[in-house]
Amino acid sequence: MVLRLVYNLHAVLLDVETTFLYGKLEEEIYMEIWMGYKEVYTDPGSDKVLVLKMAIYGLVQAARQWFKRLSDVLITFGSNPCESDPCLMYRIDKEGLCIILMYLDDNLIVGSRKAIDKATKEIKAIFSVTVSPIATEYLGCEINVAEN
Repeated sequence: MVLRLVYNLHAVLLDVETTFLYGKLEEEIYMEIWMGYKEVYTDPGSDKVLVLKMAIYGLVQAARQWFKRLSDVLITFGSNPCESDPCLMYRIDKEGLCIILMYLDDNLIVGSRKAIDKATKEIKAIFSVTVSPIATEYLGCEINVAEN
């Protein structure tokens, strides 16, 4: 948040809804049919299984696939990953500086107001998100900024 204070940047929180359901699987994953579903839709004693076409909650690969999907989208929109931390993406263009900190479905976007608005609009075009225009807390840390 030092950058925010020194350069008088704005910050918003962006929460992606149903995060893990956006991840695309790279491998074929089979899943046992759930109890109750199996009795209704398959023959008794059947050894049928489900083939997952996308990530779901509880799947080991879900968080990784979500990260890859969000990173790919941000890179497509012109963001660059930080060399020391791939969960930090940044972009500098005519709207100004935009820094995105990613942690699963919680994202902190810091930058000029125009750059934040542009990034938020781009992300909303792909994912269902909720935007909190005032960042007062991120990942359990309270954010206090004295306004002029």
